[in-house]
Amino acid sequence: SHLLSVILTEATGQAAVDFAAQYLFEPLGIGRRSWMTDNRGYSLGAAGLHLTSLDMVTVGVLYLDGGMAGGRQIVPAEWVRASTEARLSTGNAIPYGPSYGYQWWNGRTGTHEYYFAMGYGGQFIFNVPDLGLVVVATCDWRYWGGPAAQHWSEIIALIVNDVIPAME
Repeated sequence: SHLLSVILTEATGQAAVDFAAQYLFEPLGIGRRSWMTDNRGYSLGAAGLHLTSLDMVTVGVLYLDGGMAGGRQIVPAEWVRASTEARLSTGNAIPYGPSYGYQWWNGRTGTHEYYFAMGYGGQFIFNVPDLGLVVVATCDWRYWGGPAAQHWSEIIALIVNDVIPAME
């Protein structure tokens, strides 16, 4: 993920945070955000993007709506489909994410397929297309070994085993 940030920066001549601001965050109305950088000034591709829970829901809804927001195509519909499609098996390395697309984990609970974005330390955006459902979770990630590390798998289990089935 970090390498993608570096590639994006080198290919566009814009820092990933600036590119995302112009083409994603501002069109979605996501104003307050920050993104940590590495020691060379590249936006951390795998961690450090700070969004509110509501902003995370906005990103989830964008994907549920095929990349559309406010009557505009923000992300190409084909990319939404391709990126959320299972591409490889994870061998269940991630609980409840037995397959992986492009930056999205995929799974199933009961009759419901879902895909989710997973951020460092317990940040999640779960989308369940057939229910039109977006579920987000945030956790205090600042202290490895703290609440996020202790409850990471419990958060996923709660969403997959309790929240999604309750929406039927």
